[in-house]
Amino acid sequence: MGNLIWKGKSSKKKTPWGEQTRWSAPWGTSGKVTFIEAGKRTSKKMYKQKREIIYLLSGKAIVYAYGEAEFFDYIDKDNAKCYNLEPGDTVLIEPGSVYRVSALEDSTLVEVQAGGPLGHNESDLVRFEDDYGRT
Repeated sequence: MGNLIWKGKSSKKKTPWGEQTRWSAPWGTSGKVTFIEAGKRTSKKMYKQKREIIYLLSGKAIVYAYGEAEFFDYIDKDNAKCYNLEPGDTVLIEPGSVYRVSALEDSTLVEVQAGGPLGHNESDLVRFEDDYGRT
């Protein structure tokens, strides 16, 4: 494989809990800068093929893992394994892992995804619960 430098564009998307700036690159790599307002949360979801790393840039958030998980901080009343995130913390989410993110404060996360369909193809996403009626 030869040397390659690639340039792309990002796009913004308003969400019920904040907003996302999304980008994608060749070979199944994509990412998001996600802003979640304090007291709001994302869907309870999983990606069938994508592996995701979440880095908390600012704020305070909790990642709830439903199923197998390691090195979590505590288990909540719904039996979710919980990761308290402060700026600089990261969480790796493997394909098939069910999770959601809740913001304790206004929070900005940097998410990098690899594998699965190219770009931000929603066919890889499975939503189980959503506070905003999305399916």
